[in-house]
Amino acid sequence: MKRKAKKLLLVIVIMILSINIVNCNHVSQKNENELNKTGSNIETSKSTNNVNESTEMNSAKSTNLSEKIDYDLTTMSQTFCYATVDDMMRNPARYLGKIVKMKGQYYATYDESNNTYYTFCLISDALGCCSSGMEFVWGDGSHIYPKEYPEDKAEVTVCGTYAIYEENGEKYCRIENATLTLN
Repeated sequence: MKRKAKKLLLVIVIMILSINIVNCNHVSQKNENELNKTGSNIETSKSTNNVNESTEMNSAKSTNLSEKIDYDLTTMSQTFCYATVDDMMRNPARYLGKIVKMKGQYYATYDESNNTYYTFCLISDALGCCSSGMEFVWGDGSHIYPKEYPEDKAEVTVCGTYAIYEENGEKYCRIENATLTLN
């Protein structure tokens, strides 16, 4: 009897772990495709003073955006926020043109093939095993990388317009004309 119970418990634990691994792997692969267009990471500048200064310059834009935010992910639970970002990736047409505000970790990557830096705001699920994120373009895209950007893993808030764009025959979603604030 004792041996049967241990065997049953082992089967249950293996099933639970398998479900979690498959779920996180599915999301991780999706995020990896979206976030790592080149598969490379970059180092960012140690200075964050310019981020604060530039954010202050965009305060008028921020005020206008905050008045009409359609999806304020900063007020949602971590689980619901993660699920909403996942839905944005799966059903982009539903969110097109909507104002989105999110809080998460800043990351950047560089694509050598087109000499372009891409910036992201990543959100972890409640357990911290999976993350989902959104590419964003700060303001009109004229900010100088890495001089004006925060370090990778910095906690940031991003607010802007959800958009879809095409690059090299592939469609991607991102937050455009975004404000960037260090938390």
